[in-house]
Amino acid sequence: RDRGSRVATFLLLSLALDAAVWGLLCVWVAFGPRETVAVIIASLASVALVSTYTLQVDLKATLAYVVPLMLPMAAVLPFREDAIGLLGAAGAALVVLQTAVAAVASQRRLTREVVATHDLAESNRARGDALDVAAESKRQLEVALLQVQRQSAVKDVFLGTMSHELRTPLHGILGLTRLVQRQTHDAESLGRLKLIESSGTHLLELVGALL
Repeated sequence: RDRGSRVATFLLLSLALDAAVWGLLCVWVAFGPRETVAVIIASLASVALVSTYTLQVDLKATLAYVVPLMLPMAAVLPFREDAIGLLGAAGAALVVLQTAVAAVASQRRLTREVVATHDLAESNRARGDALDVAAESKRQLEVALLQVQRQSAVKDVFLGTMSHELRTPLHGILGLTRLVQRQTHDAESLGRLKLIESSGTHLLELVGALL
């Protein structure tokens, strides 16, 4: 346990150091041309969002990486006193907020999954014990059948929870995409929105088939 704690601390420090190096290096160009600053902000946001896919199971790890990566630019950009500075700072702050919210949601979801898995394992263990006892008498067989029913109920709850957690955000994405399509008249933008909608619909079908 002590070694695991040291490894976890080293991981957090390594993430923070890595992110701080990139965040501080990008501050050097915070007062450069607008195009350069825009590319830097977009790159930092992309790195933060993509990397947190692997870190969101742990809020500390997510914050240790995203905060040192994004906040230096968010703190310096307002001093440009132009639109790119204000919008860039706001965008960087929103990236930090969004990744933190996503990390909290992921951590809670993981906790629910662990609890459900533990309950299912306990139910399976109880089922095995009950089936061993069931060989002795009819009454013990009825006890074993009751344990099987409880196991099935736990599995149904787990699948129901996963179905809701996976489908809800997809429906939100598809709904918003269709709303934006009604308000967009540009052919290129409509094509991209239709691609998002078709991809989301396909993903929703895959989720349904998987569940």
